[in-house]
Amino acid sequence: TSINLKDTLDPGLTVNAVPNGCTQAGQEITCSLPTGTVQGEYAFTYTATVNAAAATKVLNQVTSDVGSCSSCSVTHPLWSVVTNKTSDAAAKKNVRIGDTINYTLKSTVVGGTSTRDVVLTDTLGTGLTLTSAPSGCSASGSTLSCTVPAGSAVGDYVFTYSTKVNEQAQGTVVNTVLPSYGSCGTCSTSSLVVREIGLLITKTAKTKTAKIGDFVRYEVVIENPSKYDAKDFSLVDQPAPGLSYVSGSMNVVGDSSFTVTSEYPLTTSSLDVAAG
Repeated sequence: TSINLKDTLDPGLTVNAVPNGCTQAGQEITCSLPTGTVQGEYAFTYTATVNAAAATKVLNQVTSDVGSCSSCSVTHPLWSVVTNKTSDAAAKKNVRIGDTINYTLKSTVVGGTSTRDVVLTDTLGTGLTLTSAPSGCSASGSTLSCTVPAGSAVGDYVFTYSTKVNEQAQGTVVNTVLPSYGSCGTCSTSSLVVREIGLLITKTAKTKTAKIGDFVRYEVVIENPSKYDAKDFSLVDQPAPGLSYVSGSMNVVGDSSFTVTSEYPLTTSSLDVAAG
């Protein structure tokens, strides 16, 4: 009589090709030894690819319509990796030009030993200069590549490096990691950049004496001797008792985008003064 082996595959496995002597129907492969097969060992070998339907493990199980099994099923636990990116600047409200920011990449392998390299490509945003590259990483321009090698056991794999905030930083400095395999918990970090700007403000009264009903003209000169532009700031002027702002009388030389947002205290907003 013939011998028929029925091998049932997990939905998370896709058969690449069935061997000679076998047929496939859905997730079942049937391999047959015809009547009259002489005594000996006969092997049917095939490969399968783990697909997106796989969860925590994949398995398959064979049954025979003749005889018995010494080992009837095979189970393969699935490994995966989750990567997170953090920085020591997260606890600060902001950073300044020249500050050092330390970043940490942590990849956690779960479910079993890894079977492929996991490459973490970390791209530094404008305004960050790499100052150190950890073991297991290589740098090229503004890109840092770190590798968790195939064969890594279950556990955490950590890469820590330092950057310096440089003069090109604008608004925020951002960098983002992209793993070649697995997923990200936190893939990107950003830090607000504060530039040190000191303004020199001089106020003079153009009217020396006044009586009730007179107009009193004031002039405020704002100088910016710092290296950076001062953008979108407000000037707050507290009038003395008995003075009230004359609506529409505000004029700002060199900045037409200002607004008077309060008359008492007199607040002029959306001001910009270039460096120098």
